[in-house]
Amino acid sequence: MADQQSSLADHPPKKKMAFPRATYSSEDSDTSSASKEAAASSSQSSTATSASDAQGGAESASTASAAGASSPTSSPNKAMTKRKRKREKDHIKNVSRLTTSLLRKQLKSLASGAVDGVEVWLPEDDLLHWGLTIEGPPDTLYEGGLFRAELSFPVSYPDQPPEMRFTGVVPYHPNVYADGRVCISILHAPGKNPTGELGEPSDEPETERWRPVLGVDSIVVSVMSMLSDPNCNSPANVEAGVLWREDRKQFKKKVFKCVAASVEQ
Repeated sequence: MADQQSSLADHPPKKKMAFPRATYSSEDSDTSSASKEAAASSSQSSTATSASDAQGGAESASTASAAGASSPTSSPNKAMTKRKRKREKDHIKNVSRLTTSLLRKQLKSLASGAVDGVEVWLPEDDLLHWGLTIEGPPDTLYEGGLFRAELSFPVSYPDQPPEMRFTGVVPYHPNVYADGRVCISILHAPGKNPTGELGEPSDEPETERWRPVLGVDSIVVSVMSMLSDPNCNSPANVEAGVLWREDRKQFKKKVFKCVAASVEQ
C-alpha cells in the first residue's frame, strides 16, 4: 500500500487539456453574410453576362442574316419580280369574262397571221399587256424596219381602247410622240377630244374613234396605214409634221436613220 502511494506521488495523474470554446463576434457574422452576398452577386453577374452574350450573338446573327438578305447575292430583283407578278395576277382577277374571252380570241387571231408583218407575244403571260414587232410596210419610207411596240389594255376593254407605244427605236413620224406613244383616231376613246403636242384640238370625226365592235386587228391595220400616210392636221411630233409638209428630203433622211437603227436593236 505504501508502495502504491509512493508510486502515485512520483507519477501524479495527467490533467485533461481544456480547449477554449469557439466564439463568434457580430463582425464575423457580418463578414460571412457579406461573403455569401458577394458570391450570389458574382453568380448573378455571371448569369447576366452569359445572357447578354447570348443576346448579342443572336443580334449579330440577325444582323448578319439581314445583311445577307439585302446583299446582291440574295437577288432582290427576284423578289421584286414576284411582287410584280402577284400584282398582275390580282389585276387579272378584276377582268371580266367578256374581256378575257375577247382578248384571248383576238390574240389567237393576230398570232395566226391575221395581219401580215406582225408578231405578237405576252410578256410574263399577262393578258392585258401584249408585245408586238411590226415590220415597216412595203413601198413606204419605213420598209425594212422592225419596230417593237406594246399594247396595254384597260380592264374595261372593249368599252375603252388600249394604249399603244413603241418601246424600242421610235419611228420618226408626225403621229408618234417622242416617248413612243401612238396618236391615231382609233386609239382615242369615244367622246374624248384629243389634242396635238401643242394642245390644239383635233378635228377628227367621232366615227373614226374607238368603238367596242373594233378589235386589235383593226388597230394594227390602222397603224400600218398611219406609217404609209401620216396625218399632219394635229401632229404628235410637230417637227416631223413640219418636215413632212415643207422639207420632205430632210424628213426621209430622219426616217431612214431610224429604220436602220430598228434593224440593229
